[in-house]
Amino acid sequence: MTDELIVENPATTIFATPSGFLVHEESPHLVKKHLQLIKNSISVLLLPDKDPSKGVEVVVARQVSRWNGVQPEKERQRFLTRFEKYKNYGDIKIFSMERPEVITNMIISKLLNI
Repeated sequence: MTDELIVENPATTIFATPSGFLVHEESPHLVKKHLQLIKNSISVLLLPDKDPSKGVEVVVARQVSRWNGVQPEKERQRFLTRFEKYKNYGDIKIFSMERPEVITNMIISKLLNI
C-alpha cells in the first residue's frame, strides 16, 4: 500500500512510515524495495534521543499505550536492536522529546535549509 501511495503521489507529499519500513528484520527484500522507493526523496529520522537507553523507555511506553497485548520487553529489545540501523537513515535527523508543534518547526526549519 505504501509503495502505491509513494509512486502515485507528487514529490510534495509527506508520508509517515512505521519504524520497520527501513529495518524490518523478517523482510529484507521489502527494506531494499522501500529504500529504492524513497531514494529521490527527503527523509526525516525522528527519534526521542541520541542515546538509545534514554529513548527506549519513551518508545516502549508509546507502544504499550497504543496496542493491547504489547510485550514491553520484546518492544524494548526491538528498539535497541534497530536503533543502530535507524541512525543510518534520514536526510534530516531530529532527536527530540519536545511537543509535536516544536518538532514540526524543527523539521520545517531544516527543510528550508536544504
